[in-house]
Amino acid sequence: MGEVTVQSLEQLLENSSATEPFKDAVRQYAKDRPHNLIGADRWQPQVKVLRVISKMLETFPEKAFERIDIDAVSGCSDYRGTVTIMPSDMTVCFEWNCAWKAEEMGWFNAFKIPDQIRAANECGYQCFKKFTVLEHAEECV
Repeated sequence: MGEVTVQSLEQLLENSSATEPFKDAVRQYAKDRPHNLIGADRWQPQVKVLRVISKMLETFPEKAFERIDIDAVSGCSDYRGTVTIMPSDMTVCFEWNCAWKAEEMGWFNAFKIPDQIRAANECGYQCFKKFTVLEHAEECV
């Protein structure tokens, strides 16, 4: 257990070397306006896509992102899959999981169930159980 630092999306964008068109695309996407530089199916929850983008911006502030493609599935307390980052064609395997984060933080509700709502609200994009760059032949497991 410990303190979790969560920056605002705007802070992450300001500290990022992402291209200006990509930064603008993220801002548009955050206003619920799909953008062709952010490849994510419409059925993917916007908040979870933004958490992936936030973690990506925090983890790789030196990368000049131009476009991303997310291939993921969303459950109640999790969101897992891959994000491919262009132009580097770097692929990251991720698992965002607020139930796992609640357990890690020692947050449980009155029924002794991990307080995933608290974790999602307080930790936001810091609920990643996995955020790993894949090598060429590696698969996301």
